[in-house]
Amino acid sequence: YCGTKTALVSVGTDELQANKPGGYKSVQDGSLGISDDGRFVVFATTAQVVTTDSAGAVRSVDTDALLDVYVRDRDTDGDKIFDERDAASTYLISQATANTVAAGFPTISADGRSIAYEDGSNIRIVRLSVVTGRPTVTTVVTVGTVVGSRPAIGVAAGATAGVIAYQRSGIVYTRSLPTPATGLSTIGTERSFGEGTLPQLDRAGKTVAFSRSIVGGVQSVRAGLTSVGGSRLISRTAASVNGNAASGAQTVFPEVAVLDDAVSTALVAFSSDASNLISGDSNGARDVFENRWTPVVISVSTSVTPTVPAARG
Repeated sequence: YCGTKTALVSVGTDELQANKPGGYKSVQDGSLGISDDGRFVVFATTAQVVTTDSAGAVRSVDTDALLDVYVRDRDTDGDKIFDERDAASTYLISQATANTVAAGFPTISADGRSIAYEDGSNIRIVRLSVVTGRPTVTTVVTVGTVVGSRPAIGVAAGATAGVIAYQRSGIVYTRSLPTPATGLSTIGTERSFGEGTLPQLDRAGKTVAFSRSIVGGVQSVRAGLTSVGGSRLISRTAASVNGNAASGAQTVFPEVAVLDDAVSTALVAFSSDASNLISGDSNGARDVFENRWTPVVISVSTSVTPTVPAARG
């Protein structure tokens, strides 16, 4: 389609509307995501949805009453026209992996081919076929016994590998993903970024940003390179002073982007109650800020020294 159009995507393959809410975004209930080209939308819902299986056949309705994860392929015939009748399908991702507990917090890579979601105390990763768009390979990443991993996934469009980020027991970790040719059996080892929550990756999986509970008594936002580990304070003034009030609220995800392939400039957007991040902030209300920083790799294997300018409102 062209121009402006609103399309309902939290529907079954039969195009019938869901009978319960879908696409939860709060950290309590789940999340949603969309590929860069808009073709694939992943969401969580407790609705009874008619789906298509991995062989392309229409399945019976989902009746387990649990929160499940679905992906909607809006262009199954690949003609670049979205939401045509009989050319869109909905796939049940969580039950397709023998899910027996509520699943949530789905996220999808920029190229629309990798999906991650929380399943009890695990993260499951699903790859979609480049040819058919249907779910193919699935793997489980065990992250501990505490529910609340909040996964994020980053894979550059056209890339052969990627990165997954998650939290466990209050610590943020990343792990590299293998190339599609090797399936999902060789997930990389954990790389720690220290205390934090709500990790978010840029689309290519090169940088991670997250909230940290306490820095000098105030919640802050931090970021780091996924290829190195460790992190640096982002919610700070030009004089390297932490914000005087909480940044990166527990219900608001910081967002991160890399502005070039060389990762010479990264951008983190976040909310903050602080009034000292920029001069003249006198409205006494929560604001949204963006901070551009320059992560410079001093040693390939050990350290990063970012240049962090003042946050900009």
